[in-house]
Amino acid sequence: MLHQKRLGPWHRIQIDFIDKLPRSKEGFRYLLVIIDSFSGWVEAFPTRNNSARTAAKKLFSEVVCRYGTPEMIGSDNGGSFVGDIFTLLLKALGVSHKLHGPYRPQSSEQVERMNRTIKEALRKVVDHSGKNWPEKLPLILAAIRSSNRLRTKIQPYQILFGQAMRLVINPE
Repeated sequence: MLHQKRLGPWHRIQIDFIDKLPRSKEGFRYLLVIIDSFSGWVEAFPTRNNSARTAAKKLFSEVVCRYGTPEMIGSDNGGSFVGDIFTLLLKALGVSHKLHGPYRPQSSEQVERMNRTIKEALRKVVDHSGKNWPEKLPLILAAIRSSNRLRTKIQPYQILFGQAMRLVINPE
């Protein structure tokens, strides 16, 4: 009998950095994006750099400590995700690391599509300087988490919490 790996929320995730963002008032220039492949739930963390150390710290403190240890993480071959500290963390946690090829964007399609969605939303809501993007991020994430996924027609929020997300927001 073959051993079947469990599939469910936070067992498989994809991770990537969005770079070239305007430097915010707090000094943030990057956005670490982590998406749960099962539910489509996205977490995104403004950072001052895109180092392997930053990626490892955020992955551990914001994902592992909140949702548990994933079985597999998919990422590109960027230095942020092949650096010693990041790979050592994955090894210590027993997480398999699937590196996406540079010319095979379909292997990281979910996180790349999410990056485009976040960047497009930021362009629509930030001020003329673009420096207030971290302030706008929570509302963008709420909108994404409460939107029905194309394939399942269910919200990421609903997949994780068993009910539709109730939002009563006036963004003005």
